Amino acid sequence: FLHVAQEALANVRKHADATAVRLQFGFNEGLLQLCIEDNGAGLTKSRTAHGYGNGLRNMRERARALHGEFRLEGANEGGVRVVVTAPIEKRNA
Repeated sequence: FLHVAQEALANVRKHADATAVRLQFGFNEGLLQLCIEDNGAGLTKSRTAHGYGNGLRNMRERARALHGEFRLEGANEGGVRVVVTAPIEKRNA
C-alpha cells in the first residue's frame, strides 16, 4: 500500500494542480482500503496519455501483486480519486 500511496501522491504533485489531497485508510471484513482524493484538474484522455499512464500502470500492478483491486474515479470536487482494496492476511501470533 505504501508504494501505491507514494505513486498516487507523486501524480497529484506532478499533474493535478491540486490545492488539497485527502488520504484515507479503512479496514472492513478482512479488506484494507486506501483512498487518495484530490481537488485538482481531473483526469482526461489527454492527461492519461501524457503522464498519468506510467503511474496508473504502476499502481494497477502493485494492487494486483497484493491480490487487490485498483479503481480510478472522478472525485466530487472535480479531481481524481484512487482507490485500492486488498485482502489482509491473518497471521498467527
